[in-house]
Amino acid sequence: MTILSIRPAAKEITYVLIKNDKSDKLDLIAQGSLKLAKSTSRTADIADLYKQLKKLMTTEQVNYVLIKASVVSQDMTLAHLQTAELRGSCVIAATTSKVQLKLITPAVTFAKSGKVKETLKNDDLFERNISGELPKTKRDLALLVINHLDRK
Repeated sequence: MTILSIRPAAKEITYVLIKNDKSDKLDLIAQGSLKLAKSTSRTADIADLYKQLKKLMTTEQVNYVLIKASVVSQDMTLAHLQTAELRGSCVIAATTSKVQLKLITPAVTFAKSGKVKETLKNDDLFERNISGELPKTKRDLALLVINHLDRK
């Protein structure tokens, strides 16, 4: 099974692509980000990013998509709303690609992992569960996969 874990932001989608072949470790196949183009039309840029994401899902034969969900904040900014736009595009890309998907809230991650910030610093957890060069800045995305597969 190939799992795409996504963190949308206002101007890009950060991802890790992980293969679960039922072995001891999950294989990190790829990681990166899809950046929003900087044209004069945000809608055209979002449409282009949507196409890039669908192509990634098709090319890598993704079976499952995990999307980091939004969190309620008192200090909503334009960036929060723009992130929601891209998150919606991610959901639509997965749905139209007929790929199973799940939005995972920080509360769910917290419930499964305990203190998330401490868990993200746990080198042993990631060394034990992930093979490949996982940047520390993308550990949160790998953690979504680890939790989804109920790995410890």
